[in-house]
Amino acid sequence: MDTTAVEKIISELREMQKSRGCPEIDLLETAMFLEDVFGIRLDESEIDESVLGPPADLTAFVSYKLGDS
Repeated sequence: MDTTAVEKIISELREMQKSRGCPEIDLLETAMFLEDVFGIRLDESEIDESVLGPPADLTAFVSYKLGDS
């Protein structure tokens, strides 16, 4: 999957999360989303704001996990 497609999918996720305002739930939702949409399994250390936070970092992480780095 190319980076543009990953960015679009992540952007849609972030748009849905905007109004909630609960970072802890957003992290868990993001981890489940990555597993469901991309087939990426995360370990506990990866379910962290520094990994799953900013969209650019998340896009890079997804690309890395998918082997597109």
